[in-house]
Amino acid sequence: MLMIDMSVFIERSPEDVFAAWSTADALASWFAPMADQVPDVTMEFVAGGRYSIVMRLPDGSVHTTVGVFQEIVANEKITMTWRCDAFADPESLVEVHFERNASGTNIRLLHKDFDASDTCDAHRGGWDACLAQLAKTLTAEQGQSK
Repeated sequence: MLMIDMSVFIERSPEDVFAAWSTADALASWFAPMADQVPDVTMEFVAGGRYSIVMRLPDGSVHTTVGVFQEIVANEKITMTWRCDAFADPESLVEVHFERNASGTNIRLLHKDFDASDTCDAHRGGWDACLAQLAKTLTAEQGQSK
């Protein structure tokens, strides 16, 4: 099985970064920057709760990712199943860890259980874009609040 293991640093508190994952509106504000419009996100952010993210891409295709939140530890960790209809791979697992740093938060994202390297590579590119957009969004919000 193949896996993605990536990290990003954001100059915001773990509480702020975690909050960006915890509601549909917050997630939609940064998730899927490759889409040509804000994704349609529905979610019940509790262990056992389901989520759905519908992304419309510039080429006209529509992709839906669904899953279940398996574990949520406020400001520390989110674990969720992941299934995107754009790929033939079976359901996979995403873990997002939030670690306080003196000047912000280190996010470590693990996405596990890929069968195919092309699917893993495509998701790596997607997560790179999403996490970069998350950092940009939170940094812009911080600048507006000063």
